[in-house]
Amino acid sequence: MASRARKRIPVQLDGELISDNGKCIAIINNISEKGLYAIIPARETDVNYPFNSDNYYLKLRLPSGKPVNLNCNKRWSYHFRPGSLINHVGLEVINPPYTYKKYYHQLIFRYFKWE
Repeated sequence: MASRARKRIPVQLDGELISDNGKCIAIINNISEKGLYAIIPARETDVNYPFNSDNYYLKLRLPSGKPVNLNCNKRWSYHFRPGSLINHVGLEVINPPYTYKKYYHQLIFRYFKWE
């Protein structure tokens, strides 16, 4: 199995994912230095909403209460089963701001040990 380019850190953060087609709630499950994995509860009326775009804006609130705004590109998305009301999305963070990088590096020291 190939190793990942960046270390993933488990988190539980709330966010709002915004595209040209609208916005929705995002639950962030893990982050890396330049990416994150989000679970998106989809609207019952439109299971694919709003994932027909590749560029997103993510408003994220860190545990400290600081807001972080991220520009993202969709790398992948899927449903575990057809008709599922949950979207799983991998996002690449474009030019992460200092606040996001600082938060990530604080987590790195907490979760990973030096070898």
